[in-house]
Amino acid sequence: MITFTKHIPTFVDNREDIPCVEFATQDDLLKHDDVKRWSDEDTFSHFAMSHNHLMAILDDGYTWWLVGYLTLATKGLIDLPKWEGGKYKAKLADGSLVDLTSSEVVSSCGDCLTLKDGTTATNLKY
Repeated sequence: MITFTKHIPTFVDNREDIPCVEFATQDDLLKHDDVKRWSDEDTFSHFAMSHNHLMAILDDGYTWWLVGYLTLATKGLIDLPKWEGGKYKAKLADGSLVDLTSSEVVSSCGDCLTLKDGTTATNLKY
């Protein structure tokens, strides 16, 4: 059985418990309204897993959202790619335009990226 809990950001004042929904198959999970709404987006690329986090990947990996949480006991029931982190279209301090991966970015806040070498870049997809 797959247990799914929708992600609701902490800044949302949610005073009620978030319901957990159980599914027998991955297909049933992906058809659920809270999940399917992501695959209906024009720029939707695919779903992926990051540990027990179900991620919606859009814009070929330049945009990603946490959809919800799955129980860890879903091994063998979920066959989605592992999320390797996001991608960034960035402008470096010297003005050059580059594609960066999450392995090159230490932090992202608004349109400002801090790179592993300590320099900053502008996130052009923000």
